[in-house]
Amino acid sequence: MKKAAIVTVLSLMAFSILALPARADYLYDRSGTLISIDGSVLGDDDSKDEVEKDDERNSNDQSVASSPSPSTNRSEQEKKREEQKREQDKKMLEREIEARKKTNEKNEIKSKLEIKSEDGKFKLKQEIKDKLGRVTNKEVELKAGESLHVENERGERTEIKPSVMELKEERKVQNEDRKEERVENREQKLELIKEKVKARTDFSLTVDEDNKLIVTKPDGSSRVVTVLPDEAVAKFQEKGVLVKDGETPELTENEAGEAVYRVTQEEERRILGFAIKFKRENEVSAETGEVETKSGETNPVKRWLERFVF
Repeated sequence: MKKAAIVTVLSLMAFSILALPARADYLYDRSGTLISIDGSVLGDDDSKDEVEKDDERNSNDQSVASSPSPSTNRSEQEKKREEQKREQDKKMLEREIEARKKTNEKNEIKSKLEIKSEDGKFKLKQEIKDKLGRVTNKEVELKAGESLHVENERGERTEIKPSVMELKEERKVQNEDRKEERVENREQKLELIKEKVKARTDFSLTVDEDNKLIVTKPDGSSRVVTVLPDEAVAKFQEKGVLVKDGETPELTENEAGEAVYRVTQEEERRILGFAIKFKRENEVSAETGEVETKSGETNPVKRWLERFVF
């Protein structure tokens, strides 16, 4: 009976991956199960904001008109039904996750998930192991526009998705006919999003058996990420470092090999009446939350002048 139960659980988990549609969001829940999911059910998309904006627009329209139109009433009823359905789906999802968690704990099913770039594509690689040591490996491609939502033990979710950054164009001159050839540079990274606060990283990411987020550095060593992007930005602000709109912290490593969130900014200082801008690197440890501000200047003259203004 026990073997049959284990086989059943593994089959269900395998089916949840194999049955994924060609394009979907994914949830790696606290039970260690990867499933396809509607992003609006998670409450992490912009649908709620759009509903609130629509409500605001409708209230403004109604303040001008003497009475709401039938179409407005229908629209409000539809939004109400959609919201009710989302709430029902959320409750059902929570019950399913809790049931899977209890089943996996009972049958000692362990799972971990790796998110890494291979051949220009991001892959989700899951390893499922039962108590007899049998391993099942599954792989899914995370396409552009799709997101992975990783849930920790407390039910909090962090969104991870591919991010393609357009870099400055390079121009090459062909020797034969002296014609210019434009070469577009594109850089692929992963975005981590928590409470709508973003960070980008080149690191491969792993979710371990306890659903903790781990970064793997180029040398193969790994670090546990205990500070997420929203906490990192809050740490910056506590130290007076304002992360402006359009600025995205970079999850990288410092000289000591620690995982840090880094924001590089220019700060203006006056020396003998002259305004001079200095490049500063602000870092928050992704492991401890400690904040460090240091020089990012490579110009030796500016490095010398910094001693008098910082």
